[in-house]
Amino acid sequence: MWKRILIPVDGTGIDANVTSLIAGGLAPKGSTLVLLHVIPSEAVAGAAPGRSLEVSRKIARGAQSYVAGVARKIGVRGRKASPMVAFGDPVRQILLAARKEKADLVLVGTHRRKGLDRWLTGSVADEVARKAKCPVLVLHSPGKRSASRRRS
Repeated sequence: MWKRILIPVDGTGIDANVTSLIAGGLAPKGSTLVLLHVIPSEAVAGAAPGRSLEVSRKIARGAQSYVAGVARKIGVRGRKASPMVAFGDPVRQILLAARKEKADLVLVGTHRRKGLDRWLTGSVADEVARKAKCPVLVLHSPGKRSASRRRS
């Protein structure tokens, strides 16, 4: 079914949902999981003049360490020795990686933002789902939905 699955990870609770789905058998044996962490350009924008390269490298090392930890947790090694880390617009970088890696599926999380927050920040998951050339499975963040159910 799916041979190459692109999984953008962002260091939030959504990553836990992804790892449980993978551990539960979503990815068939023999499939390749491509883990991607996108660092928004704004993360480096506030660096002092002349220090942006140093800050970028430090952020990238932290991101690579995080993504390697996620890979170990789900027991999968990608075809590359180091995790994929990209700088820039998350939507654009996810779509580029999906094309470059010839992904059969993109497994992306959503934070379920609403109202003004969603209008201001947009939804990476929604935009990826609309623009990707392959199927996209959108996972919701854990906890928010179940918390509202408990009140009912």
